[in-house]
Amino acid sequence: MTDDSKPMNGAQGVARALCEMGIELVTGMPGGHTGAIYDALYDRQDETRVLLVREESTGSAMAEAYGRLTGKPAVVMGQGAWVLTNAGAGIVEALMGSSPMIILVDFTEGGAFAHHGPYQSGLGHYGSFDAQRGFEAITKRTFVARDPVQAVQLTQLAYKHAMTGAPGPVAVLFESQALSKRIDPDARPPIHWGASYIAPANQLPAEALLDSAARAVRSASRPVVIAGNGVRLSQAEAELLAFAESLDIPVATTAAGKSVFPEDHPLSAGVVGTFGNDWANAVMGDADLVIAAGTRLSASDLVNDSPKLLDPVRQVLVQIDVDPLNASWTQPAAHALVGDARQTLAALRTRLEEASGGGTERVAAARKALGFATAHVEAGGSPVRARGAVAVLSDALPGDAIVTCDAGENRLFMLHDFRANGRRRFLQPNATGGMGYAVPAALGAKFAFPSAPVFAVCGDGGFAMTMHGLMTAIEERLPIVTVVLNNQALGWVYHGQGNRQIASAFAPFDHAAIATAIGCPAWRATNEAELRAAIPEALATGKPAVIEVMTTLEDTFQDVVSALGRGG
Repeated sequence: MTDDSKPMNGAQGVARALCEMGIELVTGMPGGHTGAIYDALYDRQDETRVLLVREESTGSAMAEAYGRLTGKPAVVMGQGAWVLTNAGAGIVEALMGSSPMIILVDFTEGGAFAHHGPYQSGLGHYGSFDAQRGFEAITKRTFVARDPVQAVQLTQLAYKHAMTGAPGPVAVLFESQALSKRIDPDARPPIHWGASYIAPANQLPAEALLDSAARAVRSASRPVVIAGNGVRLSQAEAELLAFAESLDIPVATTAAGKSVFPEDHPLSAGVVGTFGNDWANAVMGDADLVIAAGTRLSASDLVNDSPKLLDPVRQVLVQIDVDPLNASWTQPAAHALVGDARQTLAALRTRLEEASGGGTERVAAARKALGFATAHVEAGGSPVRARGAVAVLSDALPGDAIVTCDAGENRLFMLHDFRANGRRRFLQPNATGGMGYAVPAALGAKFAFPSAPVFAVCGDGGFAMTMHGLMTAIEERLPIVTVVLNNQALGWVYHGQGNRQIASAFAPFDHAAIATAIGCPAWRATNEAELRAAIPEALATGKPAVIEVMTTLEDTFQDVVSALGRGG
């Protein structure tokens, strides 16, 4: 219990506010004046876990994955210059992928010397950089606290803005005196400790709009759902499954939405898009009504707006999105339903009688006609084919695994060939597609769901960027399994260069040996049998572990481009 009569400075007030908001995870690196907030959290470690990373981008990617999976913000904290620069990748991912996140940083402005350009100052004067403008470019909202009362209240409001409407990252920048000065208990405006700044909303479209959309769905003969990452953010997976089963409607997903619908379900139409499944594109393209749930319908989802996939002229589009700016943004929706995906799907379902819409038969027919067969590792093949390794992972990983991916060809193979069956959850960098995401995202997933088996799948390039995340995994007892597909190249770049490869190949490194030196049990698999054997062994250690899979350059990104993506 906090003693309200005890004098408290701004940093201590911020720490108290974080705990009262239920923040479970603070990640980053102490630095600058945020060291005062870290100090204030020293006595609150039973309320909030403070986790040190080796580099700020690991912290921001951890927080992004945690926010995407739980719907709650984690805090990224450290010195302003390095959170802005090093952690920027994870912050941009949260912004463009709508993951809640709170960023707490300082200006390091030098107090009275701010206008004389002190070392590392970010206040924007001559001789310093402009931290505020930098964060405004990559966050949903940026606040500046200049006194200790503002420090507390803007931290409280950061939570509100991060969670309200379309979620996203919100930054609070502190001037030094906002953290060091004492809070005046009689200050105005007063601090309301323990108060909720969240206004619970019944995020449903108007009744008349729901009724109209339901009539359109009822009259359709070949409806289909395309589900995006918004379904995950809304935690609407159960509502989506019930909706599809009650109406016998096929469900396709965007790349970002992969795993929000079980891919072994007879109504699963797979992933649409340039690197999606041909049968998924065919099912969606043949629909006379498309329900877009929690997706902005971006050009990358729709193969550069191909009318063969989605055409509002020949198809009725029903779009569900929590942000009115996203509804009817890229495609004109005949029925734009602005609301929470979970609540809106449930409300639509109550307006529709159970029906046999032929969805199961449509999916089965498309799979039979156009279904792909994943590449399999030939017996005794060494090194293994990359797509073959992914096929093994699809077959051998636990049914409740959380799988995080990196950028590059390895992600495309996972997107195309890995089956997110049953209760598996699949995360990829949704927004920028940057390398170095898989390992820190897996740490965030393991923190959020400690009992789930968590696998990070990356290439050797992405692993090299974030292998220091394994040190954090060991220190913080986060037993993830990292699978490194090692083809000794930046595969997508290498194959895209044709016969003129430059700056895309790596020297041979023994990543398993490096992992062992860090303290992780490690395996080096050169064939299918070794890979299959390593998976349960790595899990059984109960420690952060690494499986390095030696792969060939035989498989390329061109192999997983859909027919529609090739202009078919």
